[in-house]
Amino acid sequence: MLPIASRQAITAKRLSRALDELSRADKDYWSYKRMLQRPGLHGIVRYPAMMVPRMQADVLSAAIAVVPHLNRVLDPFVGSGTTLVEAVRRGVEFDGVDINPLAILICRAKLLDLHPRTVARRAAHVIESISTDRSSRLEVRFFGRDKWFTPQASIDLSRIRRAISAESNKRLRQFFWVVLSETIRRTSLSRETTYKLHIRSVENRDEVKRPLDCFSELLADACLRYATDYNEELRTERSAASLATLHCRDVRTISALTGPRAQLLLTSPPYGDNQSTIPYGQFSYLALNWILQEDLEGDSALLSSAYATDTASLGGSTKGYLDKAITMAAVLPSFASFFQTLSAQGRPDLEGKAAAFTADFFDAVGASLSRLDNGGIAVWTLGERTIGGLTVPMVNICREINQFFGMSPAAEITRRIQSKRMPHRNSICATMASESLLVMVKP
Repeated sequence: MLPIASRQAITAKRLSRALDELSRADKDYWSYKRMLQRPGLHGIVRYPAMMVPRMQADVLSAAIAVVPHLNRVLDPFVGSGTTLVEAVRRGVEFDGVDINPLAILICRAKLLDLHPRTVARRAAHVIESISTDRSSRLEVRFFGRDKWFTPQASIDLSRIRRAISAESNKRLRQFFWVVLSETIRRTSLSRETTYKLHIRSVENRDEVKRPLDCFSELLADACLRYATDYNEELRTERSAASLATLHCRDVRTISALTGPRAQLLLTSPPYGDNQSTIPYGQFSYLALNWILQEDLEGDSALLSSAYATDTASLGGSTKGYLDKAITMAAVLPSFASFFQTLSAQGRPDLEGKAAAFTADFFDAVGASLSRLDNGGIAVWTLGERTIGGLTVPMVNICREINQFFGMSPAAEITRRIQSKRMPHRNSICATMASESLLVMVKP
């Protein structure tokens, strides 16, 4: 029998070959520019920086074919659950982690396991309850409510909230809450062109639909998407919900989790601190304050302000950043070179962002890899942002962090981003036009 290290190397080469084979006939295959991006449940809500379903499906299928005994996948930055959906479709057990309560709620909604006729019937009941509700009582009170919603919108949303709250099935309520979250995104007075909370101009407010009309349309679409994805032939097997374990917590704490480890880590981590890249907390704040707290998971303190989640996320605090920079520079050559050049600009604010995020990301990668089986494979989808006009070498930094924790490189693929939901530019830097898939193997 071959030594363990040799078997691992063979597995890694087979996966690399399988991924390379996909682009052999089409050098632009990994851009997925000719493929439907958001079919079925993947499209029930628009969430920032969502991964391409077909890409995750391709990587999963290739890994299942070559990785021995692959029965569990880990996504430590699960977001809206693209990898989750593709894993449970293949009957693979799944662990997902995210600090954002809205992300975990969306994942829960995608694990709904009721017959489509039941879902449609209960959805119709919700719409009927809303239509017969004449009360103008406002159901929620939070900082900024009257800034971000017109008086009529708050009345509409309160009626929707009461109707959903009356549903006895928690899984169904979570499905309906996700539809409400998308309704809120489209009908608040915050601009849709940015993930940050920026008030719409007065002249654009007439374009905003009433929440009642918007919710009705989105709920009908969500029910149709659910019915499209529902496969009755698979109902005799384990349900999607029983295949998945979700954790609403800081990824840096997951090394303390118990239970079986994964054979495949498949994820797309943030490319920088939320304030500079994608402010998930600001994006989620309005929706979370309209949803019943008992149907949400995670730390309730994250709902206290629009900035709480972003501050608690990777790179959210720059306290002690110089010590972090020294530590990271000692173990990560790519970061050391980048930080030295950045420091020449004399911008402590930028230095703090770079050092704090890298140190937190280092801890997150280490915690994630602790949940990966020996011989397991990690596939990281990475982009490279800029700070102070300098490109952060995220791919090299991630590779070096993996190697620090004993991982070995197996393959790397670069793809052009066609439709990943990110702004072309934000107020701080130009955003990414390409991504890299970094494949590492754990000895």
